[in-house]
Amino acid sequence: MTDFFNPYTFLKAPAPNESDPFCFSPPKGHDRLQAGTFSGRLTLKVTAKTPLLIPEVLYQEPDESATEPDQGSGEDQAKPKHKTYHCRRRNGLPHLPITTFKGALRAAYEAVTNSRFAILDKHDKRLGRRMVPKEGLWTVPARVAANAAGDLELHLFFGSHAPSSWPSANGPPGSLMYAAWLPGARCFSATDRALHGTAGVFDLREMLKGAFRFWEVVTHGPIGGTMVAWPYPAARGHNYTATGRWLRGQPGWYCITNDNIMGKHDERVFFARLEPLVLPLTHPSIDGALDTDWRLLIESYKEQPNTELPARVGKEHEWKGPRGAPSSKPGISRQVYDAAAADLAAGVMCNAYWDPVKRKITALLPVSISRKLHEHPPIDFLPAGLRPATEYERLSPAERVFGWADTTKVQPNDRRKRQYKGNLRILTIDYVPGTGEVNGKPFSEFSDGLPLAILGAPKPEQSRFYLGDASGAAQQGGRHKWQVGYDDPGAKSIARRKVYPWHSETQGIADYWSGPAAEQDASSNPPRPLGNRYREYLRRPTDPAQPDNKSDQNRSIFDWVNPGVEFTAELAFDNLTEEELGALIYLGSLPPEHCLTVAGGRPLGFGAVRVEIENAEIVRAEDRVAALRDLDASLQPVSHDQRPALDAFTAKMCSLYGAGYLQDFEKSAAGFSGFPVHYPRTTRDPNPQGENFQWFVDNESTSNANPGHQLTLKDASDMTALPKRPIGR
Repeated sequence: MTDFFNPYTFLKAPAPNESDPFCFSPPKGHDRLQAGTFSGRLTLKVTAKTPLLIPEVLYQEPDESATEPDQGSGEDQAKPKHKTYHCRRRNGLPHLPITTFKGALRAAYEAVTNSRFAILDKHDKRLGRRMVPKEGLWTVPARVAANAAGDLELHLFFGSHAPSSWPSANGPPGSLMYAAWLPGARCFSATDRALHGTAGVFDLREMLKGAFRFWEVVTHGPIGGTMVAWPYPAARGHNYTATGRWLRGQPGWYCITNDNIMGKHDERVFFARLEPLVLPLTHPSIDGALDTDWRLLIESYKEQPNTELPARVGKEHEWKGPRGAPSSKPGISRQVYDAAAADLAAGVMCNAYWDPVKRKITALLPVSISRKLHEHPPIDFLPAGLRPATEYERLSPAERVFGWADTTKVQPNDRRKRQYKGNLRILTIDYVPGTGEVNGKPFSEFSDGLPLAILGAPKPEQSRFYLGDASGAAQQGGRHKWQVGYDDPGAKSIARRKVYPWHSETQGIADYWSGPAAEQDASSNPPRPLGNRYREYLRRPTDPAQPDNKSDQNRSIFDWVNPGVEFTAELAFDNLTEEELGALIYLGSLPPEHCLTVAGGRPLGFGAVRVEIENAEIVRAEDRVAALRDLDASLQPVSHDQRPALDAFTAKMCSLYGAGYLQDFEKSAAGFSGFPVHYPRTTRDPNPQGENFQWFVDNESTSNANPGHQLTLKDASDMTALPKRPIGR
């Protein structure tokens, strides 16, 4: 199967030199010309190499044929859910807003100067991750209760084991599970589900499968009531055998979490043959604030995309659609839709995570929701010198040149300077008439709207992709999931700048960016191949007879700005040091076919632009002052020579970070070539539903017979393609 490139990669961001004024210093200000600085203008030619998506977001047109369900009734309403955008225009011509271009230019400038990260959304929160099956063996069934004083305590159920029979690295003692199995999860009625969290009495028999042992519920009843046979027979294979051991009249607690997993066949009963072990939440065997971590974990799970909830109110527990069908969906776990579940309160049924190395309980986990919080938030893995500035006197190059605002909370009587305008202004960006025209227009237009592929949201939880080693390079592959997580700030780092290299290989594929051909391809299934490639930017219907490629998960466009369109940008600067100016000149002097990316749809290949300097007017502060003092209009202190500033910048970066630093940026600017570019998937053909999770599931597989490769995402210094099937020997 064909390998592929992930749409994004990372640039390593070394820790800046704390004592070098290029790395950290106050800005030069605007009130006077500072000695040793430069002012002037740059004229840039900006050429689109792939189509530009510059949406007019305030004037999107809703698709009245697509409706979103009412959250109360589940019935379709007239409220549209799919949006289609026009490109921004000025006087009927392409319009590239100054703010859009400035944002892209700043991101590139941050990268080449190794400036502080300007944006760090949600990096101060601990993230959740999916646990691997092995980690489930390190959990002990637990129930939260309140003591006589009203304080919460933990009741731990070790099943038929003695209290404090904690799991080893291989799981429970003798591979005998702590919780009993309650058969027939798929068939449970509303009455059965109502048993969740209630006490009962059970007759249990021991079952064996290889070395794996567990107790199975045969009869049950209320405390002090009549015992009856459990109504749902166990659907066990021939390799399950009864050992002949029984536990009769065993008290315990029902734990029923819904038909929420493909292939689920049993719920659980928590029990202790002796008394449960009772620990207050302040016990020395408990590490951390379990109540706070519980809330963070539930919030982490709820933040995962789930478009099913509004349409399934009152039916969350049910399986949706025929099992095995592509459109079928499992039931939803209680903790996702029950608002009360966010609080750790008396009556909560959970699993206590026992760390076999620390030999402590380090977390409480919802039963059958296989997520666990990482030990640290991502911000702990970013050197202080790369975090957004909080001091005016220690701004990085991009903050001095493009501007800065301290976003931390203002304290009483805080009179510090908290913002700076920046020493670069983009005065104008104008379309160059006649460029990029196809049939006399600089746009390709789609009367019914062209449906775009689903864009993936950033997922820093995928630590194999986002978290690097101490240098910011990719972590070593082939390690367990819990070994590559956010757990050791000294050995790992998120000093990695996310970049979207342009899809340079599409330049050699005929009709890849042809508007009419794309419009035809958008309605076809299977997709029309272009050699061994597909138009990865399209979302196609799963059934051409019933188009379903327009939903709230994706967007459509009425037009795009054609490749070949050119803009002219006028930039003015003042009081820049030679190295600061040289970084701007460097971005406008990249080798041929090297591009920056701008505006929307960059993961799909849109937005590649070639930036070139057409004219430079550079004035040394001392020369400008001399000309003003002489009052001689014939003196022209303007220079057009860009080389001294460019050389000063490249020499500075080489001395700070080595020759390879800028080379890595140029590799990313050269773009992807040689393999298709798309989000990870296990199929050669694009998936209309945008479901990429199977690739990550396969990559993490711990099966001995079919192990995952546990691959990490390489940085830009080694842009290695990924395999379609990251699994198997």
